Amino acid sequence: MSDSDRQLLFADYVIELQAAEDDKRRRIRDARRRAEKAQREAYRNLLKRMAVEGIIRPHTGWKSSEEFVAADSAFNPVLAQDREAPREIFEEFVDEWDDLYQRERVFLSRLLNPPDKKEVLIKPETTLDDFTKLLLEGAESSPEMLSDTRRIINREEPVSTARLYLEELVSIANNSSQRQGSKRRVLQDESSEDEGEIIEEGETTDAGGEQEAPMDTLDSTGGPEDNSITQAEGIKAARVQDLTTHVQGDEALAANQSV
Repeated sequence: MSDSDRQLLFADYVIELQAAEDDKRRRIRDARRRAEKAQREAYRNLLKRMAVEGIIRPHTGWKSSEEFVAADSAFNPVLAQDREAPREIFEEFVDEWDDLYQRERVFLSRLLNPPDKKEVLIKPETTLDDFTKLLLEGAESSPEMLSDTRRIINREEPVSTARLYLEELVSIANNSSQRQGSKRRVLQDESSEDEGEIIEEGETTDAGGEQEAPMDTLDSTGGPEDNSITQAEGIKAARVQDLTTHVQGDEALAANQSV
């Protein structure tokens, strides 16, 4: 075999070795990519699971959830890929979910607040079954709307918009009830204080004797004690009216927030 033939054989051998090495590196790279993709998918499944459990919602921020997310075994493999990857995937997940929720929320809100019908009010005790029934009744006028409503109700990826919207409305109703209950307690306390003032004023008048009017100067409407009671009742009525106005304002605000 001549030297030129030997050189050609050696060159072919080197090319084969290079091709084998390139193929090996490519297979390693592809395997790494598949592993990283699986790790990211496991991390996304973690976020979906936390959404179902109520730990994450469309408005949730990274800082408030980082501690819960980092405690799961799916967190560290993604962190090893890129330190910013867990936060970026989380924010992408929440942003996409929030965009979908806002669009579907507007649609469901129109079903609860039709222009030609009475507005539907959600109470703290309203169940999901009751809520979905109200939504379906609101969409009965259009087959297309009814189909879209069923799709939104039945979609659970990651959580039904109907369920989230009900949570929001129930939270508003609960807050409204708590504010009204607080103001009613204030009203009762002030009423008790007014009654105490009336009693104290009457006791002071009787004890001193100097404020008591002669019997022959009293007209048919009563004496000074009756006048004091009338004044106190007027003050009480004014306070009742003021607090009632505030309560009605809160109820109107809660109704507007449900839209």
